[in-house]
Amino acid sequence: MHLNVRNKSATKECYIRMEVCLEELMDVIRQDVSMLTLLSEVLCLLDMVVNSFAHMISTKPVDRYIRPQFTCDGPLAIDSGRHPIIESIHNDFIPNNIFLSEASNMGIVIGPDMSGKSTYLQQVCLIVILAQIGCARFANLRVFDRIFTRMGTADCFEYNCSTFMTEMKETAFIVQNISERSLVVMDELGRATSSSDGFAMAWSCCEHIMALKVYTMRPFGTLFFGLSGLSANFFTKHVTFAFAC
Repeated sequence: MHLNVRNKSATKECYIRMEVCLEELMDVIRQDVSMLTLLSEVLCLLDMVVNSFAHMISTKPVDRYIRPQFTCDGPLAIDSGRHPIIESIHNDFIPNNIFLSEASNMGIVIGPDMSGKSTYLQQVCLIVILAQIGCARFANLRVFDRIFTRMGTADCFEYNCSTFMTEMKETAFIVQNISERSLVVMDELGRATSSSDGFAMAWSCCEHIMALKVYTMRPFGTLFFGLSGLSANFFTKHVTFAFAC
């Protein structure tokens, strides 16, 4: 009888200590719950893209897709790149090319609204992420340490930020954290303010990022056609222009 009481007491003590350990573990997890939620969303998106691509490639000619070549400091060169999700929906999707190198480390896509600028950028990011699968006829990729994106225009009610403030915060984060081995994709920076102010910010941001030798893709609508003046300035050798239509 006495042994039974001791066993129950020891079991109760184990449960109490286990509860304390679990509470401490939960406190640690709660600090990073937002990152874990974001990681879960990213994994779900990656799973969806991979499954979409697997289904699509089973119904398309295999010679459209390859295993890309990887280099440490080489160019980002893609011939006939495809968007794996959109192509699975539309059979008339037109493949696109992209070339970025240390000598020409910024690509600017200019075109009217709904001409496919954002799709082009998303396609480049997806190909880099899914590089081992190869959504292109030919691809030569460097190893990127990070992919920074600034896309979309919307207020952030969670942090009480206007569209313009959200743009500036995201741009500041990118500028402060990029390295020479990063890929930066920015969708029409400055559209949340006046045309003149937005143009000035976009131009200065281009200058700063190009000086860092970061591979950058940026689309701009009809309001920012003036950025084509970059090609007439001292950045001629660093900027590649593409026109969406």
